[in-house]
Amino acid sequence: MKTIFIHINDTNKLNSIKDLCSKLGIQIESIGNKDLGRSILSIISGDEKLPAKIDIPPMYNMPEVMIFKGFEETELKNFLNEYKKAGIEKVALKAMVTPYNVVWTLYYLIEHLKEEANMR
Repeated sequence: MKTIFIHINDTNKLNSIKDLCSKLGIQIESIGNKDLGRSILSIISGDEKLPAKIDIPPMYNMPEVMIFKGFEETELKNFLNEYKKAGIEKVALKAMVTPYNVVWTLYYLIEHLKEEANMR
């Protein structure tokens, strides 16, 4: 099943994304600060017994992020095209779940995505 794990603070934006996902048959799961120390695997599997040990800076401000699970390349392209057509404001930090990043914590993934975004 295609699922997007998402953290969006703007309620209107989040509702627009939820509406689009509902139209496209995509499941949405909210993630937040409570998940920062969890591995991507524990988040996507729903297994909270897979803890990760990581120091997260106090007062860390979690940015908007979308993590795609179960998407083929063409499905992701279709979603992004429909997202753009819907006129929804961009989410800068996006990632696909991969065999490589599935063991990372959410915090590490976000920081990695922020570094990549700064390199562009």
